[in-house]
Order: sequence, then structure tokens, then C-alpha cells
Amino acid sequence: MKLDEFEKELKALDPMLGIRPNPAHKVFPELEKLAAVTYGGEDLFTIPNHEIFDDRIQSYGVDVRGDGRFIVHRTRIEALEGVKEKLKQLQDKDYADAFFGRGEYSEAALRSVSTKGDIELVEEVSSEVTEFSDTKPITPKEIL
Repeated sequence: MKLDEFEKELKALDPMLGIRPNPAHKVFPELEKLAAVTYGGEDLFTIPNHEIFDDRIQSYGVDVRGDGRFIVHRTRIEALEGVKEKLKQLQDKDYADAFFGRGEYSEAALRSVSTKGDIELVEEVSSEVTEFSDTKPITPKEIL
């Protein structure tokens, strides 16, 4: 099945679903063989970029790292199951907020979290720091 047909199938489940093909990549050209299933513009997971099949084809996949580790593409059925599972998870408001970076999970909110009360500030460091070893203790003077 071509990806534009599969995208229509996804949008029938939820209009916020879509497919984003990976752009050309000079260092890792295998990435061009991948596309992302998206929800509201956020990536859910990867699928093959050009066609997706109902049956697993062991020779249809990518060697993303170029190290010989071949990863077989998801099937259409696996992708649909993954989408349905993710849509179910997104029904939970807290999960959806974390997924989209909203509310307490927004970048601004996460930056404003103060851990000052949980951190004990050390004003002075002893010059007699030792490390565990089978030999004598090591001091900072010996390291320098």
C-alpha cells in the first residue's frame, strides 16, 4: 500500500494523524527510507517511507547506523495497532499533557521547577579527598 493511501486510513481513525516523510540525509541516507506517523504534528513512531505492507518482508527494512544491523519495517497491521494503542494512551489528560508538552510539562513549567530545597549546598570541599583503591589514599595535590 502506498503511503498516501495509508495516511487516508490513519485520518479515518483520527484527523490529527498524519505521515511525515524523512528528508534527505547526507550522513545517514538510510533515514530517507523512513517516515513518521504523527499525531498533531508530534512523531509517534517510524514506518517505511514509500510503501507499507500487510505481511512482514524480512528483506524490507533499513540499516540506519550503517553497521550491518538491519531493522525490518513495521507492517501496516503493526502500525495500526501502535496508533490505536497511542490514541488510547492520549485519552489520559496527564499523558497527553506530557506528550504535547502542555501544562506542568511545558518547557516553561519544567524550567521553573525549583529543587533548591532538595539540594544541600557545600560551601567548602576538603583537600583530603580520597578515592577507594587498593593503594594509599590519593589527595588533590598528588593528582595535580
